[in-house]
Amino acid sequence: MKKILMFIILLLIVTYPVCAETTEDYNTLYDSSGMDKAYDSMPDNAKQFYWDLNVKPSDPSSLKNLNAGNIFDKLMKMATEKATAPIKAGFMIMALILLCALAESLGNSVSNKELSGVYYYISMIGAAIIITVPLMSVITNAASALNACGIFMLTFVPVFVGILIASARGATASVSGTLIFGAAQIVQQ
Repeated sequence: MKKILMFIILLLIVTYPVCAETTEDYNTLYDSSGMDKAYDSMPDNAKQFYWDLNVKPSDPSSLKNLNAGNIFDKLMKMATEKATAPIKAGFMIMALILLCALAESLGNSVSNKELSGVYYYISMIGAAIIITVPLMSVITNAASALNACGIFMLTFVPVFVGILIASARGATASVSGTLIFGAAQIVQQ
């Protein structure tokens, strides 16, 4: 019973929302940190993500509307929007297969056996064209995600190493900083 009570108390303490005491304190910190320049340099899709969640870095009260449900709903909406392209490509390939089968059956009724190879090659070229468009968008999105990950890691490493050094872990900071920075360079390339 004590463990359950401690868990509930810990859960209430950890999930309590915290923000700056006054808007004036936040605005002072916001202006002095240069956060407005960081927000302006963000990619457009990240700005749109914040805008859709009604989060504005210059307004600390906008963070009160942010919760895990809103973020999860937004991510699910993005996933369902991206999932339609492979489904459309699948239906287009099925339609192409049906059309090629119909054309081949008509060609067989005329008893021209030389056309059966042509139907095969036409269907393969059509399938390749249909698959290429969604595949290229997936490759482009993956490349941009890897690039963003690499940029984040390059900015994360100095902060992480600084925290480790401040906590008197110099050896760990040098080794992990080197490894993480190397991995970020590999991802960035």
